[in-house]
Amino acid sequence: MLRSSALFQAVALPYELLTRHPVWQRHCARMALELPRGARLILDLGCGPGNSTVQLPAGAVGGDHAFSMLHRARRLEPRMPLLCLDAIALPVRSGSLDAVTFHSVLYLISDQAAVLREKQIEEWRRDWKLNLIERDNPQWRDLYEELT
Repeated sequence: MLRSSALFQAVALPYELLTRHPVWQRHCARMALELPRGARLILDLGCGPGNSTVQLPAGAVGGDHAFSMLHRARRLEPRMPLLCLDAIALPVRSGSLDAVTFHSVLYLISDQAAVLREKQIEEWRRDWKLNLIERDNPQWRDLYEELT
């Protein structure tokens, strides 16, 4: 099977044109609205040509495995922080980000176990999770130090 990074090196221009479609743009804008309140440290995983990252708050970092996509993201927004990374081995400590976003990415990840773990999390109802956080932690404090 062709690795997704090699595929996207080859089809970067057509993919960029696809992501300019108004429906795609609306989905990216909607994704940005779903961020937890106060999220500042944000990684947009599989940012492609940057269309989703530019919808996020200033300082959000776009990450992709394909240099051709990062090059297009740089042209879209020259000041956008960008990283070349592998979604399976993120270069960040657990709990160091406020949010990770990804639009049209899960089907590209070769580690099926990782995809299944992510799908299990997705099955939890978002409003239930938000209500639980708002009830027990309304300031959205980082609780890692308190819990360990």
